[in-house]
Parts: sequence; structure tokens; C-alpha cells
Amino acid sequence: MTTGLLFVLHGRKERIAPDNLTTIARLQKLTELPSTYGFLEGSHATLESGAERLVAQGVTHILALPLLLFPATHALEDLPTRLKDCLPSTGTYEVATTLATTKAIYHGLAEKIKQAPAGQVLVVAHGTPHYEKPLTMLKVICHQLAADCQRSILWSNYVGPENYLEVAKKITGPLVVLPFFLTEGHIVKAITQKITATHRDEVTFLPTFQESDTLYLALKEEMEDLGCIPSYSTSASEKSF
Repeated sequence: MTTGLLFVLHGRKERIAPDNLTTIARLQKLTELPSTYGFLEGSHATLESGAERLVAQGVTHILALPLLLFPATHALEDLPTRLKDCLPSTGTYEVATTLATTKAIYHGLAEKIKQAPAGQVLVVAHGTPHYEKPLTMLKVICHQLAADCQRSILWSNYVGPENYLEVAKKITGPLVVLPFFLTEGHIVKAITQKITATHRDEVTFLPTFQESDTLYLALKEEMEDLGCIPSYSTSASEKSF
């Protein structure tokens, strides 16, 4: 069995999104396995074309590492279904867990909150109306962050239950918004615009994890768990949360 590593990004329908490709290039240098990337959305550099490139190099088993935070439709349905459909009958695959519960992501969130100005912290994730687990995970993360950071932290979603605008309109005084996303894409821009337009008091927007050392460490953590690179316990930020 010859193993290859496939980084799977969300992507955009209208064009190739370069977000986080620099981080992937850094990670590819850590492994001797054949590796490439592919997008879930869009018609260029697709998930399928990435898998085909690995197969052309003699790969028979693909380790798919999704650059996704929560286990929802893309991670649980689209990714495995499309891999199964595009691989040869003799090909196999394994999909890594999503990134929200890595120790690196948790420490990254905590550092953002600790360095943020005073105010009510509102964490905004993507959300989904189809699965309950992402919201459960988000609540657990926010409860732990509140305890560790000694801050009041509320959770919300862009879509699905706990809508961010409904939560935000109940908040008075300074607001600190933490978009729980991996890219500074159109959704984060929409969240910023809508909260700015509706919240009467001061609002601070914290950055996402796009091209960050936190994202690098979270993916490195997953690569260690998959056996793509040796695992070293040298940092608490590189262990599973």
C-alpha cells in the first residue's frame, strides 16, 4: 500500500481561493509522503483532481486532511462520497477529524480572547441546520474558554440555531466579535458588516485563523495523528484537545 496525503480546502465556486495555500506548502515540507491539495467547491483544482494526481503517482491509500473546523455536510458527506466515487476500485481512503477540537485551535482562540479589549465576547461559527454536534462542540469550547480566560463568552452561528444577529442584539455595551473561521472570506465580511450596522456600541472584530501559525499547528497535529510525520510531545499546543 502506497499512502498519499490530500489537503482538502473549502474553496470558492467562482475562482481558486489562495487562502491557506502557503500554510499547506509549509506542511508539505514536513512529510515524505506524496501530497497535494484539492477544493470542495469550484471547478479548478478540485478534490477529484487532487486525488487523481496522487493516484497517478502510485498512491493506493489517500489520507484526506480537511481544512474544516466542524463535522458537518462537507466533512461527513461530500468529502467521503466524492473520494469513494473518484478513486479506483482498489483505492482506499481515510478522512481525518475536523480541526475545532485540536489543542492548537483551542490555544489560538484563548490567546485571541486574552489579548482582546474589554467587552462581551461573541464567538461566531458557521453553523449548520443539519447536524447537532457542531453546536454541541461549540458550546463546550466556549464554556471552557470562559473558565480559562475569565471572560463572559457567548456562542452563535451564521446559519442554523443560535443566530449571531439574534444573540448580538441582546448585548449592550462594548462587543468583541471572534469569527471562528479559517479564512477571511465573504461570510466573515458579511458578519462584520451586519453587526457593525446593527450594534450601537463599540465593536472589535478579531481576526480569523487564515494563514496563521495556529492553523499550521492544528494541521501538523492532525498529520501526527495520521502518522504522516513523527509525533513529538514538545508543546501543549500540538496535542489533541
